[in-house]
Amino acid sequence: MIQNYSSKEYKAGISNWDMAIGNYGILYFSNLTGLLRYDGYNWDYIKINGGKISRSIHKDYKGRIYIGSNNEIGYLNSDSLGQVYYQSLRKKLQIEQFGNVIQTLSIKDKIYFITLNYLIQYDQSEFKHWKLNKGFGGFIYNERIYIKEVDKELKKLENDSLNAIPMINTINPNLIRNNVTNLTQSDELYIIDINSNKGYKFKNDSIFETKLTFPFGKSVLSITGNENSFWASTVRDGIFNFNLKSSIINHIGMKNGFPTNIIFNIHSDKQNGVWALHQDGITRIQSDKKIMCWNKNKNSSFIISEISNKNSIPYFATLNGLYSLKKNSMLNFIPASKDRLFHIFEYQNFRVAMGEKGMYQIIDSKNIKTHPIQKATNSFDFNESTISITTFNDGIIKYNFKNQDVHEYIPEINGFCNSTLSMDSIHWLSYKSEGIYLINDNNGHPKWKFFNQKHGLPDVSGINILKTLDDEILFSTTKGFYTLNARPKADSSDFFVPHTKITSEKLNINNIDQDKFGNYWITVIEESQKQSVIKYERQKDGSYLKITQALKVIPNQNFSTIYVDESEDSVVWIAGSEGLYRFDEKIKVNYDIKFNTFINNVSLRDSLISAGIYKTYKGLDSIPTLTIQQSEDEIPKFDFSNNNIKFGFSALFYEQPKRNQYSYKLEGFDKKWSSWTSINNKEYTNLPAGSYTFKVKSKNLYDVEGATATYTFSILPPWYQTTWAYLIFSVITVGIIWFLMLAYTYRVRQHRKKLKLIVADRTFEVMQQKRVIEKQLVKMQNLNEEISQQRDDILEKNEELESSQQKIITTNEKLQELNHALEERVEKRTAKIKDTIRKLQQTNKDLDTFTYKTSHDLKGPISRIKGILALARYENPEAKSDKYLDLIEKTTKEMDILLAKLTQVHNIYNSKIEYNSIDIPTVFRDVMDRISPLVEQSQFKFKFDLQNENELKTDVKMLELILLNLLENALTYFDDDKPQKEIKLSTIRKTNTFYLSIEDNGIGIPEKQLPKIFEMFYRGSEKSIGNGLGLYLVKVAVEKIGAKLECESEEHNFTRIIIKFPLNKE
Repeated sequence: MIQNYSSKEYKAGISNWDMAIGNYGILYFSNLTGLLRYDGYNWDYIKINGGKISRSIHKDYKGRIYIGSNNEIGYLNSDSLGQVYYQSLRKKLQIEQFGNVIQTLSIKDKIYFITLNYLIQYDQSEFKHWKLNKGFGGFIYNERIYIKEVDKELKKLENDSLNAIPMINTINPNLIRNNVTNLTQSDELYIIDINSNKGYKFKNDSIFETKLTFPFGKSVLSITGNENSFWASTVRDGIFNFNLKSSIINHIGMKNGFPTNIIFNIHSDKQNGVWALHQDGITRIQSDKKIMCWNKNKNSSFIISEISNKNSIPYFATLNGLYSLKKNSMLNFIPASKDRLFHIFEYQNFRVAMGEKGMYQIIDSKNIKTHPIQKATNSFDFNESTISITTFNDGIIKYNFKNQDVHEYIPEINGFCNSTLSMDSIHWLSYKSEGIYLINDNNGHPKWKFFNQKHGLPDVSGINILKTLDDEILFSTTKGFYTLNARPKADSSDFFVPHTKITSEKLNINNIDQDKFGNYWITVIEESQKQSVIKYERQKDGSYLKITQALKVIPNQNFSTIYVDESEDSVVWIAGSEGLYRFDEKIKVNYDIKFNTFINNVSLRDSLISAGIYKTYKGLDSIPTLTIQQSEDEIPKFDFSNNNIKFGFSALFYEQPKRNQYSYKLEGFDKKWSSWTSINNKEYTNLPAGSYTFKVKSKNLYDVEGATATYTFSILPPWYQTTWAYLIFSVITVGIIWFLMLAYTYRVRQHRKKLKLIVADRTFEVMQQKRVIEKQLVKMQNLNEEISQQRDDILEKNEELESSQQKIITTNEKLQELNHALEERVEKRTAKIKDTIRKLQQTNKDLDTFTYKTSHDLKGPISRIKGILALARYENPEAKSDKYLDLIEKTTKEMDILLAKLTQVHNIYNSKIEYNSIDIPTVFRDVMDRISPLVEQSQFKFKFDLQNENELKTDVKMLELILLNLLENALTYFDDDKPQKEIKLSTIRKTNTFYLSIEDNGIGIPEKQLPKIFEMFYRGSEKSIGNGLGLYLVKVAVEKIGAKLECESEEHNFTRIIIKFPLNKE
């Protein structure tokens, strides 16, 4: 996997040349514009004097960092705030112009800077230098430095003298700088010549040419690695991963997505990664081949549906078309397959990819044949002549690839089939978002059953079907694994049951595959909606072990498929929204790599207190060693006003650093460690006075914890909590107490004097009161005698009252007896009254029922009379004008109207009122439509005065009945003598009452008839041809809806009917 860092991220020059790793894992880079520092989260720029370029950076055995630049030499130091800066040594060096430092080496306390013209030595006290003729670089061997000049013999510095090594009869290898690496034997170095493809060994001051050659040798710039695998950077061919058997393991360059082919240097970070320093930035490459990735950097920004690999050339069905992959290259698109592909499989000696527009028969990447089967989604039941194919719209078909014959198989089953399992003539098919089909081929006459949640499945969103090594059928769902019930119920409601042999967890499984050893590789969706990859490894006893650590390298994303490679047993392919991953299980990787946690920022109110770097001097060193550990002398004390403190931190682990997580605790304040979080800062506010130690630990993507970082500090108490403040408070308190005691003593003395005077006054008053009391005593004796006489009189009166009370009690007892008798008589009469009421209610109910049944029963005879009358007129046309028949017809209509009115009375009494908002104009218009013939004959003029007409809430049916009967009356009893007949409808709201009135200028009602007009069957006019029920219906309907009815009339002038609706009625 590759992580690129561009100049936009580290905000410095685009090109980088060299790299050093500090003692605790902080990374330093020599850059086009100076130096860079990276701690896994933050990039910091360190300026070199004059803003010069840095070509060389080196860490000595004590961890001190030295930098070589253009006519500039120095080291890294830190200030009082823990910020790293460049410290120049240039003034101590006597050479005015020595050019660019191209390499820096060290032997214990001696540091060597190599330039084109000089070898410069610094031992912390003085500089020494030796002239070079086109110096190119060198190396350290057995604590001696060897220098190579262009086209010159190798030289060794010994006894302060730089001399050519005797006995070497060749100038090859021509150039030596970083193209040297240690072999497995500690006393032997290996060199790849920059100007040839050859390899050389160096031992005991002798160079031996080997038989090995390397295709990248002529452009190699640097080598890094270990005994098993080496990495070489080249000037024009990118990066090579190789071994010393001249075998190229991997080649990385622009052809497979790398930013550039010009690589200046390469270094290992001891965390299974190598860093490439190049002209377009910095790149970290995961050096082990356990995981390989093809993502957007490698031109694979598409969704892969399925993968197939049986001949060491994997093919990928995507929603863009078909891709193939050759070793160590980019994914290659096959233009003839441009389509939305859903499924890929191998049949006979070729592969088949299924898509929306057709099926694609693949012989190789250049030989593809298209078959006209559209929207095929899956396949099963392979035999020599045909296979069964599921389609989205055309059901399941049988297809012959040789003659392209299509035969209908099961046309009823349509949709997206995402998984199949065939066992002889039995086939299981999973259709996404639908369910599972069980098909029995039945000798070409298929029978099938359908299963879904009704049969025990928790869902049908995308079930995958597999067969275990124990011959069980396994169904993966969003609630874990399910299998078939050995003894299902008759209704098959428990046909599927949970399968717990693999795991009892209810995993949300979206992709799964099984290898030949019975291990399961799955992708799951966690409760947090993050997705991860898990392996369940089958043990010897048939149980399963959950393995996640190695697979955590694959980041969270929407996974689309997982595939166990059929060509390589240990390889698993995983595809998702972030790219394609190849996971090789056989490659062993050490995940328990130690790393540190770094507190990189401590600030108070946005003011920096510490950047986390401290310096220490070892022995007699004049140049400090930088450390991230705080010493006791560097524990700060903050004023109480600065009790808001913020910490920033990072993990010095560089594989996918954004996935590092942190847990922290402030000792002295927090009771426990925080939960793990990806947030790399923590702020504490309003801390009380005291001593604190902030601790933070980190863990990487493999859940391996790094070393804990600490920062200790104290918050001083406020002035009023200091010792001197307490002393002053104590003195003040004692003084106040002493003053209060003096004041109290003085007050007591004064009080005593007052008391003496008061006692004298009180004694005189007592003597005076004694004399008064003696006089009053005499009076009291006289009064006592009078009271005794009155008491005797009262006792006599009490005896008389007791006698009267006894008589009253006797009288009261007699009254109670009489009252009890009256209550019994009242109860008997009440019971009779209740019984009478009940009988009346029953009679009323019977009468109501009789009325309803009578009106209902009479409707039939009346209808028959109408029919007979019509038949009589039809059979005897001469009788059409017969007055008796006319009279019968009229009487029949009147009876029909009467029965309709009686039915309305019954319906009103038995109806349920529903209160709704009323639109009066609409209701009035509906009523007018019902009596339109009568309106047209009468030639009335209608007037309206509607106010607040939308504020009435009542039963609309009752209101229509009321208006219907009132309008019929108004239209019937008109005054022939008046030239203009009028009807006026008006509404208005007053407080909590809504008024509705209908007024006409007809014949009016005599005053003596007004009390009777609302009685049943009352007809007060000779003009009346009705049944006397119209106004009675109005009265009953008004009372039913809880309103009040009033009538105002003046004979030969007008009649006004007013209805009052309470607005708070519900």
